[in-house]
Amino acid sequence: MRSLARRLLPTLAGVVLLTATGSPPASAIHDGYEAPFPLHRFMVSLRFADAPDDHFCGGTLLAPDIVLTAAHCVAEAGDSGVVAVVGKDVADWPRARKVPVVAQRIPADYDLSVDNRADVAVVRLAERQSAPTVRLARDEPSARDRVVTVGWGYTDAPPGYGSLPKSLRGAAMSVDRDSACGADVMWNPPSYGATSICAKANRAAVNFGDSGGPLLVVDGRDGVRQVGVVSLFSDDPGKRYASFTSVAVESRWIADAVRSLRRR
Repeated sequence: MRSLARRLLPTLAGVVLLTATGSPPASAIHDGYEAPFPLHRFMVSLRFADAPDDHFCGGTLLAPDIVLTAAHCVAEAGDSGVVAVVGKDVADWPRARKVPVVAQRIPADYDLSVDNRADVAVVRLAERQSAPTVRLARDEPSARDRVVTVGWGYTDAPPGYGSLPKSLRGAAMSVDRDSACGADVMWNPPSYGATSICAKANRAAVNFGDSGGPLLVVDGRDGVRQVGVVSLFSDDPGKRYASFTSVAVESRWIADAVRSLRRR
């Protein structure tokens, strides 16, 4: 795998601290396009509490005080080790409120040292947010369906990092068979097909910093729905595959975890 984080590198695809100022950190999807932010105001930038100006993972606003992200983004941080910038693009990050995370839930069977099964998490924010929330899909997309992912990960060709994005970036992808993200493409760790969606891009590629962000399908009537959470990218730089945790498969766990956070 290359999980798309970076402070947790090489285990994650999200973590390489991505700063809003211009030091080594964040970039975005390699060879992607500028995603219109007004259509993606449910996007959340996660940062470590001790480095609140540095993006390391994405997420989506599931409810006014609940964020959906990847387990590998927050598993090592603890309940109070992360802050969030909600509904703001890069230009607004320096002035944006860094909202503390006060609790998190991670599946009991998550273990990235084995594979990426259950690479999903929900976190509760200290304050309710006014940004729009994302809607989750009830069903997985089918093979060959067109999907889109967006994020603030590095724009370098993976696994390189160093170039920062000036705005949210997007990549058009198509869903492939689970076996297409097999051991010849992802092996450190492997993609677990039963809880994952395998997708491929023709040009663009997800990179460090994109972890935890959404895989989306366009709903002609209602905008977009989230079908997946960015988990891994290919260990083979020549193969532009990525593995996303399926929100349809994990829907019961997500609902139970949100209820658990509400009781806290």
